[in-house]
Amino acid sequence: MTDNVKARTFTIDELTAYLVEVFPEFWGSGDLRIEELGPMKATLRLAFHPRQLRPGGTIAGPTMFGLCDSALYAAILSEIGPVALAVTTSATIASPSTFVRMYRWRSQPRPVLPS
Repeated sequence: MTDNVKARTFTIDELTAYLVEVFPEFWGSGDLRIEELGPMKATLRLAFHPRQLRPGGTIAGPTMFGLCDSALYAAILSEIGPVALAVTTSATIASPSTFVRMYRWRSQPRPVLPS
């Protein structure tokens, strides 16, 4: 290993097990899944549930933000290791359209570039 490459603190399975242990109410259901961990990034998937919908069939903001916060927490823990009290104290979703564009990009067989 070179000096520039940091060993991963957790594998996906190890981090998932840790999160289930520390936050069983949130992670224990299996609805939230870590799909990828990388340097300073994490990709999570939340299973759809009708309780996540607002009137009109849109996903509720708290659901989206909870997923974003969980991904940030997973990415941080994958860098620093098991620190249960490493918490988000402030976060902002800059533009809802950014989230929607990213969702559309991830769900398409090829990228749809933002306009």
